[in-house]
Amino acid sequence: MRGLVAVIAGLILVGCAEGAANTQTIAQFERAGLEAVAHKQWGKVYDTMHPAQRRLVTYKDFFKCMTAGAFLAESFGIDLSTTRFVSAKVVKQKRVTLPETKVQMTATVVRVSSSFVEGGKRVTDSDLEYVVKINGQWRWIDLDTKPSEYRRHTCGIK
Repeated sequence: MRGLVAVIAGLILVGCAEGAANTQTIAQFERAGLEAVAHKQWGKVYDTMHPAQRRLVTYKDFFKCMTAGAFLAESFGIDLSTTRFVSAKVVKQKRVTLPETKVQMTATVVRVSSSFVEGGKRVTDSDLEYVVKINGQWRWIDLDTKPSEYRRHTCGIK
């Protein structure tokens, strides 16, 4: 279950934007991602995942897991539709390896804060996210979930 909670937290905080302009800031990218999460637009989230990860995770499996994760979050009283961007601050650059690959890159580590309604109260939370710029557009990296976990019936939920 910890894995799924990390996926949902990551989705709540991860950035994604369709057709992002080359001048898009990290904050704009993160804001667009939160709007997609709030509307459960998993295709927009998937489209901005790092291409090397998209090659290992089918949209069908991604959609299945995000739908299951959203259902679980809602069963804990989290209203995803109330998700709002608060801030995004660059922390540092870090060398990372994509899970279950040998693909390494330098990612920008961003502390992203968002708010959402949980159990009837608005709460603010933050998490560290990893993004890279590819061909002038930001892409997010999922370091919490292995590609093989998306293929499992349980989506890596423990």
